[in-house]
Amino acid sequence: MSAWSIPVESFSSVTLTSMLQTGTAIDLHRVGTDHAVEYILGVVTNDSWSVSLQGSLDGADWYDIGGAYSGTEGGAPTTIAVVETATFKPARFIRATGSASVGSPTVTALVTSR
Repeated sequence: MSAWSIPVESFSSVTLTSMLQTGTAIDLHRVGTDHAVEYILGVVTNDSWSVSLQGSLDGADWYDIGGAYSGTEGGAPTTIAVVETATFKPARFIRATGSASVGSPTVTALVTSR
């Protein structure tokens, strides 16, 4: 089993909107099958969001590989940090995607693979 790569930002304090936003594509320089993402969300009352990971073998054609997290904040402004994984999903390139159905939360996404 190979070691995890150094985490890299795919999103860096991106404000999510109703349009699907894609983060910076990370080139792993090899095909990895296990991926992890840490989402750090800044949310306020009534924000509603969805974030996930996409993978690609060629850097042009993207598919969902998992690592999804969604929610609605009903309380006071807060920061949420959560780690999600995607296993047995081959990809050379990975990126975070996200959108907000209500509000405009901010998200930073750190991705790593092996």
